Amino acid sequence: MAKPKFVATKKFNTMLKEINEEYRSTLINFAKYKLVMFTMNKFMDMSETERNKVVLYLYLNIYCKKQQK
Repeated sequence: MAKPKFVATKKFNTMLKEINEEYRSTLINFAKYKLVMFTMNKFMDMSETERNKVVLYLYLNIYCKKQQK
């Protein structure tokens, strides 16, 4: 009984590795973008109020620039 369980686990692990490879290859490699990683880290360290202020600031700036064009 233990052997089929091992085979099923091995097959499952192989499937997960294939999915993981596909997942990593389809998404952006953020290691290339140090500024993005730094910004995300700082953003996660902020309190919820600070995050809301930053998001509102960015949204208003992007929205206003679009309206000016």
